[in-house]
Amino acid sequence: MLILAKLIGIMIISLGIAASLKPELLKQFIAFWTKEKRLYLAGILRIAFGFIILMAAPEAKLFWVVVLFGLICLAKGVLIFVFKPAKIKSLLKWWSDKPAETIRFLSFAAIAIGILFLLSL
Repeated sequence: MLILAKLIGIMIISLGIAASLKPELLKQFIAFWTKEKRLYLAGILRIAFGFIILMAAPEAKLFWVVVLFGLICLAKGVLIFVFKPAKIKSLLKWWSDKPAETIRFLSFAAIAIGILFLLSL
């Protein structure tokens, strides 16, 4: 499980780097997940990622950090099923309508969070 959790951390960092270099990619990424039933697939993936992270937590250097990441990931996945799709799509549209500078700033935060996560494993 530790290897899968590390792959999730690498994915977070990769998405952050891609969004910092080309903010339009993040907008396309968000648009992809808001079409048809993909929103529910995203929820299932987040729940699965949360379980993977929580199962890797006992092997982690910083147990509480990894557990926190896992719980946040689980909560984000569950909330997709709790809220109406229109509400989630409007929230995602709000994020994708941000200026490129804001997306770059937030992508650097994602990179930092991904690095923290990897160092915690």
